[in-house]
Amino acid sequence: MRVRVQLPQIHRYDVFTASSADVVRAAEALLPDNWLRSPGWRAIERDDVTGIDIGREGYGPMALSYLAQGHKGIGIFVGDDLAALGWYIRNEGRRCRRYGYYPLRQGAVWLHADWVAPAYRGRGLHQLLIAYRALLTQQRYGDTPLEANVDTQAAPASGHNYRKLGFVRTARLGVLRWHRPLVVWKRGAEQDVQ
Repeated sequence: MRVRVQLPQIHRYDVFTASSADVVRAAEALLPDNWLRSPGWRAIERDDVTGIDIGREGYGPMALSYLAQGHKGIGIFVGDDLAALGWYIRNEGRRCRRYGYYPLRQGAVWLHADWVAPAYRGRGLHQLLIAYRALLTQQRYGDTPLEANVDTQAAPASGHNYRKLGFVRTARLGVLRWHRPLVVWKRGAEQDVQ
């Protein structure tokens, strides 16, 4: 009989920050004039989870978990297809708080778990997803600090999209996982790294 041993893994992310107002201004300059009037984007609800599972197999339980924890999801739909999906949550507490593995400072909004279906990549949907969440944050809370973490080794285009919309890399995040996140550390950066 073989025993399979799971070894601890270290995941590294770049942390990007910006203000919601700066991102909305960058989006207005960068995206097509009609980006706000696009009928294809809306909030994700519990009823959408089946569609999420079809578009991103096995993701339904995670989506339900995010919704139960108060995260808000935004989906971009093309016809009946879920073409892109992203989540956000604001730390309403009085101090830094961990959401899953991510340490979010007080008053900031974490943009996370961005995903674009393979058939829709390269069409600017990720930039729209970032812009919509910044706009909704701006409308609800006023000018608010935004944070996002991206594995730029695995998804360099995502890091590029955040930078294009005014985000700056401000830190590196390390997560040591062994069945679940065990240790998290955040190290600041002196300047944006291209």
